[in-house]
Amino acid sequence: MLLEKLTNHEKEMMSHYISAYGRLNDADGPSHRRADIDYILRIWDANKRDLFKLFGGELIVSKDIEIPLDVDDVKRKIGEAMDYPGEMYTFRRSFLNAISSEPTLIPVRYSLMELITTDALAENKMDYNSFSFTGKDGKLFKVNCGCKPIKTLGKIAAMYNIDGFEEFRLKHSMLLNQKHLHGNLCLSIHPLDYMTMSDNACNWESCMSWKNSGCYRRGTVEMMNSPVAIVAYLTAEEEMSLETGYRDETWNSKKWRELFIVNKDVISEVKGYPYQSVSLVDAVLAFLRDLAKKNWDHEYDYDSIYLNDCGSVKLRDGNRATFAFWTETMYNDFGTMDRSHHMLVNTARVMNQLNAHDEYSLCYSGESECMWCGSISNSFDCEEALYCEDCGEYYTCSCCGAHFHREDDLFWVDDEGYCEECYAERFNQNQFNYDEPIAVEDSRTVYLRRTNDDTPEAMSEADYGYRSIICDLDGDYPYRAKNFLIDGYDSIKSKEVAPDTTVYWVDREDLTDSGFRAFGLWDENDQDNYFRPIEETHLWF
Repeated sequence: MLLEKLTNHEKEMMSHYISAYGRLNDADGPSHRRADIDYILRIWDANKRDLFKLFGGELIVSKDIEIPLDVDDVKRKIGEAMDYPGEMYTFRRSFLNAISSEPTLIPVRYSLMELITTDALAENKMDYNSFSFTGKDGKLFKVNCGCKPIKTLGKIAAMYNIDGFEEFRLKHSMLLNQKHLHGNLCLSIHPLDYMTMSDNACNWESCMSWKNSGCYRRGTVEMMNSPVAIVAYLTAEEEMSLETGYRDETWNSKKWRELFIVNKDVISEVKGYPYQSVSLVDAVLAFLRDLAKKNWDHEYDYDSIYLNDCGSVKLRDGNRATFAFWTETMYNDFGTMDRSHHMLVNTARVMNQLNAHDEYSLCYSGESECMWCGSISNSFDCEEALYCEDCGEYYTCSCCGAHFHREDDLFWVDDEGYCEECYAERFNQNQFNYDEPIAVEDSRTVYLRRTNDDTPEAMSEADYGYRSIICDLDGDYPYRAKNFLIDGYDSIKSKEVAPDTTVYWVDREDLTDSGFRAFGLWDENDQDNYFRPIEETHLWF
C-alpha cells in the first residue's frame, strides 16, 4: 500500500544509503544487503497506515508558513550571524580581540562581554551590573545596567577603531525588525526522512546521524517503524547530496526537525533539533489538528503542556493525567527540554486509558529491525548498530566469546584476540618491552630495594612501599634487560622467602638511566636528582 507511493529512484537511494552508512564507522560489515528494500520496508508499510490516512494518502505533506518569531528564535538567529561566516562575525571577533589587548579595557573585559551576548542583543538591553572604565581619551566611560548594547558598542568601536561595527549594527537591526519566520514546513512518514533525520547540509547533527555513526542511530529505524512517530522539518533552499557514490542522489536538507507523537488520544512534540522553537511547534500542532479533522474526522479538545518533572498535566473539565512516553532502543528525548512540551489532547480518550497510577503510558518506538536482512527477532550488538549479529562480520574474544565490530577493539597476542577484561585477567605489561605483553603466569615482579638494610621478607610483606616493575625473566629477549640493568638479568637478586614465594629485587646501583625511568625515578625538571638518596626524593612512594 505505502510501498506503492515510493518511486523506484527513491528505493534505489535508500538501498544505496543503507549500503553506504549501515556499517559501524570503519568496521567490517555486510558487503551487500541480504533482503530487498521492499522487504526491509514491510514493517514501515504496515505500521504507518493510520498516519498515511492522516496525511490524505501522502507520505509527505507540506505548506508554506509565516509565523511570528519568539525571542528564542531571535537569539538563535543572532547567534548564527555572530558565528563564522555570518555578517556579525567580524565585529564580534574584533571586539573580543580589543577587550583582551587594550590596556584600558582588559580590567573590565568580562563585563564588556555582556554587551554582545545573544540575550542582551535579542532583548536590546544589557541586564547586567553597571560598571565603568577609563577610556582611550582618558575620560570615565560608564556602562549602565539596562543600556542599549548597540549604542554602547558603537561608542566603544569608534573610540578604539574596532572594525566591522556598521555591518554588525545593520544586521542586528534587520534581525530585530524581522517579526516573522518564512519557510517550507513538512510533515513526513517517508522512510528516507527517518534515515536522514539527523543528516543534512546545515552544519548540525545528533546521536541519530547515519553518516556520522551516531551512537543511537538505530533509534531512527524504530521511529520509521513506529505507528505513532512522524518527522516535522523545515527544508533548506538546496537539497543535500546523499554521498552514496551515485550521481543525482539528493534529498531534502533539514534546517530544523522534530519528532511528534501522533494518535487519536494525543499529539505531542518530543524535542527539536538543532534548536527549539515554540512558534514552529505550535505551527506543526495546528497543521496536524487540521489534518486530523479533515482526514480522520477527529478532534482534540484541549491544548495542554507537559511540565518536566512537575507531575500531572491539566486537562479539560478539571481532569488531570500524567503522560509517560517511552522508547526501546531510541534515545528518549521526551522530558529532556528546558521548557514544557506542547501537546493536543482528546480528554475522553486519554482518561479512558489511564492505568492504576493515573498515567497515560505509550511506547513510541516501533520494531528494531536489521537494515540488512530485515529480521526483528535477532539481537543487536549496540544502539549504534543498524544490522543484527547474524548479518555482521565480527571479531571474537578468544576467551569469553564476546563480539566486536572492529579489529582494534581487541588486544592481540600471538594472533589471538582478547577483550579488555579478559586481557587484563591474563596478561601484564612487560615494562622492559611494551610490545610484548607477559602472561600472568610468566610475570615476575622486580622490586627496587630502598636501602641495603631492607630484607626480601620486608619487601614481600610490604610491597606497596616499594617501586616495582613487571618483566618476564624467562623471556626470549634478555638483551633488552641491558637497557635497564647494568648487568642485565644478572643484576636481579632473588630469595625464596616462603614455599612457592620468591622475591626478586635490584639495588639503585644496578640501574641504568633507562632503569631509573622504568622505575619512575626520573624527574625531567631535575635530571640529577636520582643521584640523591632515593628516600629523599619526592619520587619515592
